[in-house]
Amino acid sequence: MSQAWAVLLASLVTAVGGVIVALLSKVKKENKQDHQYVSAMLTLVYKGLQRNETKLDRISGEVDSLRDEVRTHKH
Repeated sequence: MSQAWAVLLASLVTAVGGVIVALLSKVKKENKQDHQYVSAMLTLVYKGLQRNETKLDRISGEVDSLRDEVRTHKH
């Protein structure tokens, strides 16, 4: 009877181990997908910030130019 219990215990440990490995694999896959999604969103945010920075630089240059023009006309 002890040999039967050993086989049963070994089977149980194998089954539980298999379930744990399957769950960990699924979590790893979901984490990778989440990471890819977040990375794509961060790239979009970065590109948007770059465009805004470029626009602000251009506006700043225009403001400086207008300021100089106003100073020239004042005198």
